[in-house]
Amino acid sequence: MALPTEDDVRTFLAMQGATYVKSARIVDQTIFLVVDAQRVAATAHDGHQTSKRKLAALGRILRDRFSIDVQISQASDEESARIQQVLESVLKRRFAKSVSEVTVALLDAETASVWVDAEAVTDSAVADQISQATRDALELLNLPKSSVHVQTPVVAEPTLLAILRAAKIAAPVRIEQLSKALSAEFGIPSMHWLASKLDLARKHGLVIRDHDGQFHLTEDGLTTVPSGRGRNSSDVARALALSKRKWQ
Repeated sequence: MALPTEDDVRTFLAMQGATYVKSARIVDQTIFLVVDAQRVAATAHDGHQTSKRKLAALGRILRDRFSIDVQISQASDEESARIQQVLESVLKRRFAKSVSEVTVALLDAETASVWVDAEAVTDSAVADQISQATRDALELLNLPKSSVHVQTPVVAEPTLLAILRAAKIAAPVRIEQLSKALSAEFGIPSMHWLASKLDLARKHGLVIRDHDGQFHLTEDGLTTVPSGRGRNSSDVARALALSKRKWQ
């Protein structure tokens, strides 16, 4: 099945009467929904409100309908708008011709999800600068656990397959080492983001985490990662990594 578009998701949500969903985005085969926190009640009284139970049910419906992961967060309009205004001011002052839009979802007192639209950026170094400037601003706003998604034509977040391939080459590998390896080719929104992807892989029986906190691919995980040929083979890359590790 082809991946859904954001318009597909929005249309489906409208059909479900989910008017409490403020925004819907798709990043790395994951649907991210932001829900108006003021409309989440203990129980859903009418169509204008929802509950945690109904949100969980909506997540399951979306997973079944589109066959991809779903993340749902609650955001306060007032606080999210304040943070968004600060970030827009910082980024548009430094990257006036590059950043077109900033979207913020405040998840809790220390965490926000931030999407920066920079579709005009064709230089990965500039994309990295935008990402770092956003992280620096979030640190000053006391939001150290936040994730940053910079939407550009040149910087992509790693797919689950790319994460598994990197884990295969480096295994046994800690999440910090895996993040460093992936950062050479991809943009990593946050350690929490990568941890959630590894947790998803673990639930699907593709990786295991040992008592030392290191990740290994299971037999199913190894089968999922194509070996490839020649110098691009994941088997060759793993052999070279093991050889290099041996002599360090």
